[in-house]
Amino acid sequence: MLDVPLFGPEGDEWRKRPYKMTQEYNDWIDAQFNSREASERFANFKDVIFPLEKTTKQPKLDEMWKIIDSVRFLSTSNSGI
Repeated sequence: MLDVPLFGPEGDEWRKRPYKMTQEYNDWIDAQFNSREASERFANFKDVIFPLEKTTKQPKLDEMWKIIDSVRFLSTSNSGI
């Protein structure tokens, strides 16, 4: 229902008008891309902390933080995440 007005002649005219995306929208687009890439790269790490009760044991908690630190490192590198 929301896109019906875009199918008529007014919609053609409206879509041809110049527009500028806001910085917030660009940030949201970037976050979506980065979130998808991160989840694809690090999906196998979910087994380290799921179920969350595993983190009550110090070795698992240490392993979890090691993974978090590696993700942080990658986010500041040139990987784009």
